[in-house]
Amino acid sequence: MAIKYIKSCVMIFCMVALGGCANPLNRLQGSMDQMTYYMGMMAANMPQLSHHTDRLANSTERIEGRTDRLLNDVQKKGASAERALQNYSQTFIDNDVAVVKNLQGIRQEIAELKQGRLATGARSDNQDQAGINASINDRISRLEAQIAALNARLK
Repeated sequence: MAIKYIKSCVMIFCMVALGGCANPLNRLQGSMDQMTYYMGMMAANMPQLSHHTDRLANSTERIEGRTDRLLNDVQKKGASAERALQNYSQTFIDNDVAVVKNLQGIRQEIAELKQGRLATGARSDNQDQAGINASINDRISRLEAQIAALNARLK
């Protein structure tokens, strides 16, 4: 009988002890159920997440390719624009050099005309003077034409 008494006391003690643990066990079981539910939801959404991540990676690669092509185009256009600017500048320089050469030629012809006048002033021959005057008039006409051409170029 004593053994039965001890057994019943142990059983009562275990029930009391486990009765106090039932509430935390229920909470733990509820938390495990919730965690299982949310893990299932995540697993169910994983293919969609993977698909969207793949699409994002593809979009990023396309944007990177476009950016590379755009940079290459900008570099090519920059190089061609630089060449065009150099050619344009060189054209201006060449034009200015030509204008300077023409002006030097005009200056030289004027100097020759002045020397010719001084040289003809010593002569008294009228026929020679008429030929010289015609020559001077021809040169003056050519110089005026050159000056008009230079003015047109400068404008």
